[in-house]
Amino acid sequence: MKKKLEDVRSEENSIFKEYANLQNQINLAKERINSIQATENKVHLEIQEVNKLLERFNQTHKELLIVENKKKEESDRLKREFEEVTIGFKKIEEEINLKRKKLQELREKVFNIENELKYEGLNLQRMNSGVSQSSERKNKLLKEVESIRTNVNQKTEYIEKHKVETNKLNVELTELSNHLKEKQVALENAKTVRDEFYQKQNELQLALREIQTSLDFLNSILEVDESTRFLIKESDWGKDRKFFLLGEILPIEEQFRIAYDSLLGQFKNVIIVEKESDIEDAKEILSKSHKGKCIFVCLENVPSEVKEPVVSSHPKIIGVASEIPNVDQKLRNVLRLILGNSVIAKDFEDALEIIKDSEIQSVVTLSGEMIWGGSIQKRGTILRMEGLSIGKVERIKKLESKK
Repeated sequence: MKKKLEDVRSEENSIFKEYANLQNQINLAKERINSIQATENKVHLEIQEVNKLLERFNQTHKELLIVENKKKEESDRLKREFEEVTIGFKKIEEEINLKRKKLQELREKVFNIENELKYEGLNLQRMNSGVSQSSERKNKLLKEVESIRTNVNQKTEYIEKHKVETNKLNVELTELSNHLKEKQVALENAKTVRDEFYQKQNELQLALREIQTSLDFLNSILEVDESTRFLIKESDWGKDRKFFLLGEILPIEEQFRIAYDSLLGQFKNVIIVEKESDIEDAKEILSKSHKGKCIFVCLENVPSEVKEPVVSSHPKIIGVASEIPNVDQKLRNVLRLILGNSVIAKDFEDALEIIKDSEIQSVVTLSGEMIWGGSIQKRGTILRMEGLSIGKVERIKKLESKK
């Protein structure tokens, strides 16, 4: 009996030690769960901020495209006006130079006529002084005086006439100067508008750089397991070979991306190839490198006809998962084989209602929560990177088209 009591006590101590160890493990697990939940909440907030920034970016980009088109039209119009103003300015300068040259010639003529008048006046004085010395020369001098007076009158009329022309030229010169000032003001305004256009062009270039940054970010996303990453990125298998990842080539609307990421699960990284030999080559590389397994779909082996899933017409069903993406028939058949009669609902309450009222295999919500067969559930929050790889190829093409 004593030996049995000792055995019981020894076993009791052992059980207490195991209990203490289990209690410690439970406490550590609780701490990890709390840490994971805090991280998930933080990531959820970051996702919301990223979505807001993306919405602002898309709106700003649309506005910038509209402004760019308007500014291009305005720039073309200003360039044409600037060229017209420059041509008019050159013509005005040529006219002013001609008028100035003509005015200078008239001034020289007036100066010469005034000198001639002074000279004739001197001659008249000399002739008047000589009248008293010779009566014979009197008549001759009178005739010469009359001739001189006639000449003086003619010269005076000529001077008056050219004074009028000079005044007209001065008026025209003033008008041309005013017109030139107006054209200079218009030219300055055109330069101001041109500077504004260049500023807006710089802003558009900054927006273009933001689009390029988004493209680089999308191109850097590669949410795949270690085996798939090794095969398509680190080995020579992917060189000069046509292949796709199922999730990346699905053309899908923004609202469905998270739902398909959750619904496809590991199948979003299915490698789609054209020939059976592609799969054999991949198998050999993975076997030699001991890098595990990948999932493949060979298009030449996909059945030409797979029946469209039959689902009930429940009002809460948004759509059948295999039929929403806009893909060709072969990819449609691949989706039908993978997804079966899975459907998409708005939220988890609607998903529960659909599962209870129909024979549908599984339902996924827009936030990525799922329910299978009425009892298996996938619940929680959205991860920061969730859904980014779905439809990546199409989104990259759209961003490149905006460039």
